[in-house]
Amino acid sequence: MVVDARRSSAVARALDATPGQVSAGLSGARVLPALAGALLGIAGGIGLVEAVRRNGGSVLTIPPAWWLAAVAIATVAIVGVLTAVPARAGARRPVAPVLQAE
Repeated sequence: MVVDARRSSAVARALDATPGQVSAGLSGARVLPALAGALLGIAGGIGLVEAVRRNGGSVLTIPPAWWLAAVAIATVAIVGVLTAVPARAGARRPVAPVLQAE
C-alpha cells in the first residue's frame, strides 16, 4: 500500500501537505471500500439467510442488528488502524529521494 502510494504522497508533501494529511488521505482511501464491503456483506448475508429460509431451511437465524453494526464498525476501525500505521510511516519519508527515484 505505502509503496504504491509513495509517489503520490511525495507529490502531496511537495505541495505542502502535512504527514497527517497524507496519512489521513491514504487511510481514507482504504476505509471507504472496507465500509462498503462490510455493509454489502451484511446485506448479502441477510439476503442469503432469507433465501434459504424460503426454501425450507428454518435453522438459520439473523443475528441482532447491534451485532451486525458492531461487526461493520469493527471492520472499518481495524482497516483504519492497519492502514494508518504504514501510511504515517510512508508520509514521513523525505520528498526529494522519492521523487528522484522514479
